[in-house]
Amino acid sequence: MNPKLVTVIIPTHNYGHLISEAIESVLNQTYQNIELIIVDDGSTDNTSEIVKKYPNIRYICQKHIGKKTPSRASNTGIKQSCGEYIICLGADDKLVPKYVEECVKEIEKDDKIGFVWTGCLEFGLSDTVRMPRVYHHRFSVLRNPQGQLGAMLVRKEAYDEVGGYDTSLDCTVDWDMVIRLSLAGWKGKSIPEVLYLCRVHKTNIQNIELRKKQLKQLERKYWMMKPYTTASRIFDITVLALRSPKTFLIRVWNKVLTRFFKVQQLLEPPTNYQHSWVNEKSVIRKINGERTLDCGCGVGRWGYLLKNKTSVVGVDLSKEALKKAKEYETVINASVTALPFLPKVFDVGLATEVIEHLSKEDGYKFLRELSRVTRKRVIITTPKNFEPIYYGEDHPQTHRSLWSRNEINDCLK
Repeated sequence: MNPKLVTVIIPTHNYGHLISEAIESVLNQTYQNIELIIVDDGSTDNTSEIVKKYPNIRYICQKHIGKKTPSRASNTGIKQSCGEYIICLGADDKLVPKYVEECVKEIEKDDKIGFVWTGCLEFGLSDTVRMPRVYHHRFSVLRNPQGQLGAMLVRKEAYDEVGGYDTSLDCTVDWDMVIRLSLAGWKGKSIPEVLYLCRVHKTNIQNIELRKKQLKQLERKYWMMKPYTTASRIFDITVLALRSPKTFLIRVWNKVLTRFFKVQQLLEPPTNYQHSWVNEKSVIRKINGERTLDCGCGVGRWGYLLKNKTSVVGVDLSKEALKKAKEYETVINASVTALPFLPKVFDVGLATEVIEHLSKEDGYKFLRELSRVTRKRVIITTPKNFEPIYYGEDHPQTHRSLWSRNEINDCLK
């Protein structure tokens, strides 16, 4: 069967200095059956000259009327599109090469899925990773869906059913769209992988601050939004209180009492939300010795858990993470492939969910280094089945290799 046509619409207004990067990211997709439409909302810069350098791109220029809103240009592109699926991409943003392929694969699993969105890595003035919430039911989107809705892939028939973007809204038009799609009965599907790169610069930083105020526009439009969000937060707080009473009490102290009284904030226990499958108790039982090295320690979860059992030294490349790692004997900013320690100075070497973030070559270097500085036991955890988590080629959280038990054991011998 021939792959279905996907229309990518790039609405723009005076983004000629950035739009070529967005265009290149679309042209470099692994999914080939793509129609690319640039809708220029009355730019006065060199946008048209940039676009004309690329063949086989439909360029639509319309008169700029009233306030600046990309939703007007997006609606024009949707009306002119021929694809069965549609993506509206910001002129200052980029798609990972497999973005369209993965989104199409997901939406074609069920005819009732109307839209798909993914995780997002911010770049430019920020390097924040935003992962989407799990879409449990059609009211889930009344609470911030997270991830990046701006480049979601949507069925053309779903757009036709609910109409285009609401041009009366100053922003949050993507969030408004998924609410309308959900209330119309369309399912949404989130992909917990970073496939979208969102540029953060001075202009959209101002827009981000503006969105906080303009959220009230959606609350006025959807009366259920505020009650649902409040109820969801109460549910999350209740679950936290039952699962981790200590963390709950510390958050009450830090977020409530410190507002009214001059009391010092307490250190919150580092959470295990990233690697919830790692059995903490099993790892702790295997720790035996006076000194432990925690490689890739991050914000210090293992330092917190082991503080009463052993002296722990933490190593990580992230200076920002090490600032939060308060429970260690000491922390060192260094690469795990070149550990700055003498041979056999630690009883235990610990590395939970670290080695898969290294290439095979660096992974072997790391194992040899860990074996060199450890005299009793090495404890390593890594996904049994390769999870292709992608945050960008240079991002430290991207998974780069798959390891078997035999490969690790052979190198540590």
